[in-house]
Amino acid sequence: MNWFSLRRFPGSREAVLVACGLALLAMCLALTVLSSRFDYHTPADQRPLGLFLGLLAAGFALHLFALWAGLRSPQTERTSVLILVFAVLLRLVLLFSNPIQEVDIYRYCWDGAVLRSGVSPFRYPPAQVAQVSADRADLPSDLRTLVQRRDQDAGLSEVLQRVHYAELTTIYPPVSQMVFAVADLLVPSGASLYVRVTVMKLIIVGFDVVTLLILWSLLCQLQLHTAWLIIYGWSPLVLKEFANSGHLDSIAVACTLMGLRAYVRHAQRGNSGHWTSAVWISLGVGAKLFPIVLLPLLSIVAWRRHGLLRGIYIGLLTTILSGLWLVPMWIGQQAPPADAALQVADRPAAPELPPLPSFTDPADAPGEDSSSDSGPATSMAPAPSGLGAFLSRWEINDLCFMVLEENLRATSERVPWFVVTSSETRQHFTEQVSQWTGLEPARVAFVTTRVLSLILFAVLSLLFAWQATRTDRPQATLEAALLTLAWFWILSPTQNPWYWTWALPLVPFARNRVWLAVAGFVLIYYVRFWLLYRYGQQPVAGTTYNGTQFFDWVVVWVEHLPWLIGLTLVAGWRRWQPSTHSKETSSVVVRGT
Repeated sequence: MNWFSLRRFPGSREAVLVACGLALLAMCLALTVLSSRFDYHTPADQRPLGLFLGLLAAGFALHLFALWAGLRSPQTERTSVLILVFAVLLRLVLLFSNPIQEVDIYRYCWDGAVLRSGVSPFRYPPAQVAQVSADRADLPSDLRTLVQRRDQDAGLSEVLQRVHYAELTTIYPPVSQMVFAVADLLVPSGASLYVRVTVMKLIIVGFDVVTLLILWSLLCQLQLHTAWLIIYGWSPLVLKEFANSGHLDSIAVACTLMGLRAYVRHAQRGNSGHWTSAVWISLGVGAKLFPIVLLPLLSIVAWRRHGLLRGIYIGLLTTILSGLWLVPMWIGQQAPPADAALQVADRPAAPELPPLPSFTDPADAPGEDSSSDSGPATSMAPAPSGLGAFLSRWEINDLCFMVLEENLRATSERVPWFVVTSSETRQHFTEQVSQWTGLEPARVAFVTTRVLSLILFAVLSLLFAWQATRTDRPQATLEAALLTLAWFWILSPTQNPWYWTWALPLVPFARNRVWLAVAGFVLIYYVRFWLLYRYGQQPVAGTTYNGTQFFDWVVVWVEHLPWLIGLTLVAGWRRWQPSTHSKETSSVVVRGT
């Protein structure tokens, strides 16, 4: 006898969900209170990272238990409303917390103020605006406008001082910039930094809630159990990265899921590849580029199901619209008209923060500006491109990319334990590639790994698209979209935990339930800060690795390897169990039980 069968006691389903929801609400309240000890100026050794990580781990376990209980309960409208209400309450509680270990939102606030001032945020790096003197008579008019806003608005000036990697221009595309500008428009004149951040987070959370409602609509449309909403709606990862940290990814996630929903809706009507899906996907690209990787999938599915012309139509329309959204990004980075260097006044620097992304070559890192004999200068040459630096140099929290790159790197201060190639082989490879391509030797390993990983991803994305065409089930397209986004993230050199939110709303449509674990394991990323604060450049636990190296070369394996092994084992088992695979597809994916 199953003594805990929620089907035997249907009245208990709401009680279990309410209990889990209240426990998660308590977690969010605790995080909100705890966030005051993560204030921007709080010394690193006073930040309770251990307690923070413990709350996230407990919250993840709770949300999985709530999912288990919900899927074993009869589906009712009351249950769906209960899940949605708690999802909104959890976000509202964290909305008023200080961002914990994240600073990206200050760039958003600054970019929004720049755009609303009538200046392209892609033109001047924040450091230039922060340092240049307002007394200069030869300042370009648009730069003078920004300097005046800096000096007249104390809250905005404080925002400017907190922008990370301020030497680089912004990396965030135009659609997100318009959202930032709307947030700045809603902020009262002379508002404090806290008000600016809270208003920005309110809009970010608004897109997050839209994603939740779209997912609810998709589940109902495909007749799946609405308890699957818990995966996204109650996820500590989503709550932390959107309601607390205010990451802009919620904008692109909402647009992408809306595009996929339009695609599925019109596919069910026999009109796969409707123009509305192309519009929404292109908006997602205009918000954060990553949805462009879904273009082959949508085009191939449309071609295989509705003819070559339909596939070409979807591909071209999405590409053209995406290009139009991104035009301001390229135009805005044109060099300012002046050519002279500007002397800058000494201004107080922001407190040093732990590094977030790392550059493959320390010599290429931003912040190494040259100085003349007369003092620091801000050049009027084209500003360093933040997007260019991100795509060509950024690397953090990765496993697959790191392993290959380190086995190709010719020289290194310290060779990681997982390098199996000889130093002579790596040196010879670097010299040959550098000679053939003209790349600097220090860039060979990263660029080569980048090219190889993109080729592998291209092959995988085509494979996922082809598999999606073998059935008419809309779930197949959604699962292929999940796999495409997931493997794009897995093979990327930058695997920030909030990037997993790109794929998380699609996990309910996956047959491999190991994907459920990823949102919990990626939170191990925040152990990086604990190691950095506690050990710095000192060896960790008897090893020869300092805090950052220990995370990159040891902890990252704990973060990624378990679920990668799980995915492999489950996929292999299903390959040899075709009948079981078919039965599970019918019972779990379609009915969600």
